[in-house]
Amino acid sequence: ILNNLGCQSVHVDVCQGFAFPGFFSLDDVQSGSLHVFNGHVTMHFFRPQLGDCQIDLSFLRENDLAVLHVFPDTNVDSVSEFFEAVQLAGCRPGISLDIKIDFSVIKPYLPSLDTVFVMGIPVATYGLQMEQSTLVRLASMSQLIAKCNLHCRLGLDGGVNTTTFRQLIALVDELVVGGLLFYTDDIVAQWAALTA
Repeated sequence: ILNNLGCQSVHVDVCQGFAFPGFFSLDDVQSGSLHVFNGHVTMHFFRPQLGDCQIDLSFLRENDLAVLHVFPDTNVDSVSEFFEAVQLAGCRPGISLDIKIDFSVIKPYLPSLDTVFVMGIPVATYGLQMEQSTLVRLASMSQLIAKCNLHCRLGLDGGVNTTTFRQLIALVDELVVGGLLFYTDDIVAQWAALTA
């Protein structure tokens, strides 16, 4: 279905050994079943197992994107270990910024990043309106990217609905539509309505 929709990328959230949306199994993803998808695959990791149980990203392709979700309590060692795993896998590195985080914490990493996602709603929520501050946060991150890494892409994750979709696609390089697409009875019809 995703290939037929002509999507440029598929975004999979990974948390505590589970993949979301639920029709993806993490085992299936890691065994390469997403490689039949013509677009890029984005794997968005929430608190991955690092250190002694270093995360294995070898199943990702060169043009796929591995994204670490940075929470206010994420430490520098976790970010460094994630970057090492991405480098070993040869895929593209990204960071997703929790809604409660100060952008300045990622400034040292920005020159190395392919993509930065700004969260529009709190983690593990669905169907909420985008936080009022999101547009300001997007503008601030866009300015930071312009200063530090012109090649870095800007994304938005969460809070996208049928009303905000058109406005938001004009502001970012990658828009995670998530529940807007996957919680509908007819994915094809919803996509057609969004892109009409």
